[in-house]
Amino acid sequence: MATEKLYVRVVNGIVKDVFNALPPGQNVGSYGWREAVEIRPEISNKRNCYGNHYFDLTKNPVEIIWPVNDLTIDERKYDLKIKLKTMKMGITEKHIRMEMNDDPTLMMDYNVLDTWFIEIDAKLATLANATTHEDLDPIWDYCNLKQDELANINASGGESFV
Repeated sequence: MATEKLYVRVVNGIVKDVFNALPPGQNVGSYGWREAVEIRPEISNKRNCYGNHYFDLTKNPVEIIWPVNDLTIDERKYDLKIKLKTMKMGITEKHIRMEMNDDPTLMMDYNVLDTWFIEIDAKLATLANATTHEDLDPIWDYCNLKQDELANINASGGESFV
C-alpha cells in the first residue's frame, strides 16, 4: 500500500484543497488545514483500476482513499482493441516518416510493416473471440512488449522494428 503525506483544507466538512506542502504562512490547524495521507492499494494493471477517491475526515491524518475496481471482460477488450489499433497507427506513422526522409538507407521496409500488421490483426481476431481474463492476459502482455519496442525505435528509423 503506497502512501504519500499531503495537506487538505476542510471547510464545513468539505475538502476544498489538497496540497503536497502547506501554502506559505499556513499551519496545520489554521484555516481548516489538516495533515492527510493518500492510500493507494497495489493493483494488477491487467485486471484492476483505481476508482474515484474519497476522503475519510474521521481519521487523523485525513485519509485520501483510492478504491480498487475490477475491470470487466468488456472493459479490458475495449482497452486492448484501442491499444492494438494505436500500435498499428504508430508503426505506420514511423514508416511514413522514414519514407519521407531523404536518406535512402532509411526507406520504409514493407516486409516489416506487413509483419506488424499480420501480428496485430491476429491479436485483434483473438481479442474478438476472447471470453475470459485468461484469454486477454497474453494480449495485454503482447501490447506492453510491442509498445516498449515501438517506443525504443529511434527517430531516424535506424533500428529494427521487429
